[in-house]
Amino acid sequence: MAGLSVYMFLYQISSYILQIWASGRSLDIKYTTRTFNVKYFQAIMNYRRKSTDGWSIEAVLLDIVGGLFSVLQMFMNAYNYDEDLAWILKNPAKLWLGISSLLFDLLFVVQHYWLYNKKSKTKRQDESDVKAEMAIPLNQLQKLQERD
Repeated sequence: MAGLSVYMFLYQISSYILQIWASGRSLDIKYTTRTFNVKYFQAIMNYRRKSTDGWSIEAVLLDIVGGLFSVLQMFMNAYNYDEDLAWILKNPAKLWLGISSLLFDLLFVVQHYWLYNKKSKTKRQDESDVKAEMAIPLNQLQKLQERD
């Protein structure tokens, strides 16, 4: 419960900072914070269940592509129009949404393919079972060699 309180505090602080920085773009701020909340709570739910069942990894992979193109577009616009990276900071909501989306999506990929992957768990379990089965004949072989 303490983790949720810390999260809510950080959420409020980051919302206020974004509102000041975005200078009145309240719809952008609401959209980015809503998206951040959804992804944050999905990551927490995956962690608590130790599973990524119930959602599509394909949607996350497509979201990674969208986030990359969004951030790339900002850099290309900055290069084409002003040749100054300060142009990127003119739309902080898009920057925040693109970066936070990429970070959470990468976390989801790690959770899905490495941390909570059922296939890798069963494969590791099968390998340990095979090693355990092989250990019995090796022990018997050693006993036979000791007899000779």
